[in-house]
Amino acid sequence: MLVILVVIVIGFIVELIQGNFIYRRYYDPQDIIINGIGTVFGAFMYRLIGRKLV
Repeated sequence: MLVILVVIVIGFIVELIQGNFIYRRYYDPQDIIINGIGTVFGAFMYRLIGRKLV
């Protein structure tokens, strides 16, 4: 759970930096949502099959 929270916060910070400091890049809240969904999906898949492969 902590990993998911940290990754979502990092994605939010990246969006803020991208929107404020990088020329021709824009802040997009939809990216934060999609990154969060991808993080949760990745964590779920790791819990489901990741440990079996190692």
